[in-house]
Amino acid sequence: MELAVLRENFKTYLTNRYPNNNNISPIVSQAFFLSRYKELFGFSFEEVLASGVIPASFKPTLIKYFEKRGRKDPQGHAGVHEGALKLLLEFLSDSQGLTLPQIKVRNLAKEYDVLPEVGQLLVHIGKERFADKSHHPWVHLTGNDEFDTILNDLENTPHAFVLACLMDKQIKAERAWTIPCIVMAEFGTCVYQLDAISESEYIDFFTKHSLHRFVTEQAKVFKDGVGRIVRCYDGDVSRIWRNKPSSARVVYEFLQFRGAGIKIATMAANILARQFQIEFADYYSIDVSPDIHIRRVMWRTGLIEDMNDIDAVIYRARELNPEFPSIIDFSVWEIGRKFCTATNPKCDECFVNAKCPKNQK
Repeated sequence: MELAVLRENFKTYLTNRYPNNNNISPIVSQAFFLSRYKELFGFSFEEVLASGVIPASFKPTLIKYFEKRGRKDPQGHAGVHEGALKLLLEFLSDSQGLTLPQIKVRNLAKEYDVLPEVGQLLVHIGKERFADKSHHPWVHLTGNDEFDTILNDLENTPHAFVLACLMDKQIKAERAWTIPCIVMAEFGTCVYQLDAISESEYIDFFTKHSLHRFVTEQAKVFKDGVGRIVRCYDGDVSRIWRNKPSSARVVYEFLQFRGAGIKIATMAANILARQFQIEFADYYSIDVSPDIHIRRVMWRTGLIEDMNDIDAVIYRARELNPEFPSIIDFSVWEIGRKFCTATNPKCDECFVNAKCPKNQK
């Protein structure tokens, strides 16, 4: 079948499959993206169609291509193109008159029994960890004992914890959590002292010390966060989680801070509940935080179909453990950081290896 004909048939297929989607043409274009870059990827688009297998080198090569062009989010763009290519392979597998025996298509009926198995294992591990209480919980957040002491002192410097959560955006977590400690070393630990520092001073300090990938915006987030703590909580932000509040209330309060989306808000509530052992009235509203590590692991373990589908991550976790969806958060994140890395995963060392279907990009 010629590519021009295949392209039109694929567009018709998508239109029928997604009747309410008015943005079909870009998906078609993305799916045929490789036909223009044979030399770049080292394989032809036709070979991908014939074998039905996306080569393992596809994503890192595409990411490097976007980086050279100066794209800010090359990994996200790579995922979009890859998703479109997978749709095309699914279409080919369903098309009449095409003999492509090597095409790898998900067998949902077969996987139905597998998905709960790996999911239940993650829930079991999460519950065991949550039940393992310590009289004096100590949370290792930065790897620096001095900094961790400040972040663990929820009685005297609870604002350090909250401000650290707000900094945890598109940089390594360990680096993000050091930022309030570095700022406090310069300006003092008292939240009222921190509030007296101007926004421009924070921007200069963040820039001088290269504290964040987005120095200006995150300096503003820091300043705004300090001001909110003083104005709304009389300087004691631990009021957010005091007296067994509902999980929804805790998540809501974090969402009111500038720069805090659902990922940061649920992450903060989850760390308080699971690691700091703060007791809430319930845990229903603490969703899993869909960062890149968690999305990658949940896709490779077969728990979700699309690694970039954040809603699927959240709702699958709710299905696995409705009373505390984020019970799997730390275990899945840990797997992603230590074992199920983007390249060269260490499957043999992973503690869910036996139950994992090992999907690969």
